[in-house]
Amino acid sequence: MYKNKVDRSDCNNSRGISLLCTVGKVLARIVLRRLKILGDRVYPESQSGFRGNRSTTDILFSIRQLQEKCREQNQPLYVAFIDLTKAFDLVSRKGLFNALRKIGCPPTLLSIIESFHTGTKGTINFDGETSEKILGLKWQDKVTNTEVLERAGTTTVFSLLNLRRLRWLGHTWRMEDGRVPKDIFCGELKTGRRCRGRPLLRYKDVCKRDINDTGIEADS
Repeated sequence: MYKNKVDRSDCNNSRGISLLCTVGKVLARIVLRRLKILGDRVYPESQSGFRGNRSTTDILFSIRQLQEKCREQNQPLYVAFIDLTKAFDLVSRKGLFNALRKIGCPPTLLSIIESFHTGTKGTINFDGETSEKILGLKWQDKVTNTEVLERAGTTTVFSLLNLRRLRWLGHTWRMEDGRVPKDIFCGELKTGRRCRGRPLLRYKDVCKRDINDTGIEADS
């Protein structure tokens, strides 16, 4: 599958995908369900990727909140970002299987997992059909933005952002105590103070503004 890189002729810019038969999908689903049970035993609270009812958006939101609070209280913040190229392809399969044994993966389940990585072959389908245009409009048509939104049956980007921001606020507020996004959102830094003058607009302030604009009661 092409990853929207520059050179389509370079095979390194494509990602392999696996298509399983119906029986294989059922088996893979059973294996995945049992692996989730094992994973929940060893995952730290900060691990959000590939977990049920969690998302990497939780961590992105937490980092954004930390940045906002440190800037507000004039505190330094250091962030390290590591992007591993083809991380899954470079990891030793043998090392992964050994790690599964250490966390208590049953031998039968481990044998099934190993079978998914033994003797497999893959093919790449290139130059497939593309999706059709939504409306087929061009700038020469001189159609207003309001009319385009009416034809598409959607609303403005700003309205969608406000809606999703409020939806995420409710999602964060309903989290259990101890979850990283909720603790950072509701908490404050121990040290630091704001600068003089008008304070910087915070995420909480934007949410309050959206709640007032939509007429939602704060206690609802």
